[in-house]
Amino acid sequence: MNEDEKIRVAEANLDRLLDWVSRIDAKSAVVLGGNTAMLGVLATLAPAPHLWTKQTVILGAISTVCPFASLICVYLANYPQTKKPSTSLNFFGGIAKHTLAEYQKAFTELSSRDYLNDLLEQIHRNSEIVIGKFRALKWAYRALLIGVIPWALCLYYFRTFSDSH
Repeated sequence: MNEDEKIRVAEANLDRLLDWVSRIDAKSAVVLGGNTAMLGVLATLAPAPHLWTKQTVILGAISTVCPFASLICVYLANYPQTKKPSTSLNFFGGIAKHTLAEYQKAFTELSSRDYLNDLLEQIHRNSEIVIGKFRALKWAYRALLIGVIPWALCLYYFRTFSDSH
C-alpha cells in the first residue's frame, strides 16, 4: 500500500470509530430514559415520608441502587474524553492550541507521513475511548436489567401500602 492508500484507509477507520462513538451515545440515551422513568415512577408512587416504615426505606433503597448505578455508568460512557494527543492537527484540542495563522502554517507544512501518523494517533486514542464507552454502557445495561426485579417489587409494595393507608 502506498502512503495515499494508507491515509485513505486510516481516514475511513477513524470515521468508523467516530460513528461508533455516536452509536454508543444514542444507546446511552435509551438507558438514561429507562433509568429516569424507573426512578420517576418510584418517586410518584412512594408513600408520604411520614408513613414510611423501616421496610419501606429498605425496599425503596434497594430498588433505587441499580438505576442510580446505571445512571453513573451512563455518565461515565458519555463524559467527554478530551485527553489530547500531543500536537494533533486533526483533534480540536490540538488545533485550538494554535492561533489561526499558526494552524494554517503547520497544516500547509504537514507532510503526508506526519498526517498519517496524526491519523494513526487519533485512531488509537478514539479506540481507547470507544472501549471505555462500551464497557460503561455494558455495565449500565446490566445494572438496569438487574434493577428491574427489585423495582417491580417496590412498585407492588408501594401500591399495596398506599391501598392499605
